[in-house]
Amino acid sequence: MPKRTRRKKDSTANVEGNLALRKSETIQFPVRKSHPYARFQVMRRVRSADDISAFLTLWNDIADSREQPRPQPKRVLADLIKAKVSVLRIAPGNLDIPQGAVMVLNNPLNEIEVDQANITGDLVSRGQLFLKCNTLVV
Repeated sequence: MPKRTRRKKDSTANVEGNLALRKSETIQFPVRKSHPYARFQVMRRVRSADDISAFLTLWNDIADSREQPRPQPKRVLADLIKAKVSVLRIAPGNLDIPQGAVMVLNNPLNEIEVDQANITGDLVSRGQLFLKCNTLVV
């Protein structure tokens, strides 16, 4: 009979590819390639307007709400390419940040795309954040 090994309980994804933090856990993205959460993240260097399309829409909406001129896409793109900025994209199936947990995004441009986001803990972005989800529970 094969020996059973007990699976270490951690907050990495379950079989559906969901990212669920423990109540007392603090995680800072981007993580190292060897980290269990690395499979949820992609760092993509800005090379074209397609890489920042979501942010351009966001920045246009902000400018419109403040009755300020919209940013010029070519100028913004040139500045981001020159500064070698990357977009941090996190895309699990669902995201669960329970009360007491903290998820920190340490990148100038951060994008999270999930089906359902349950955020009762803290989501901290040290840059711009574009959150796309079908259901948001806070």
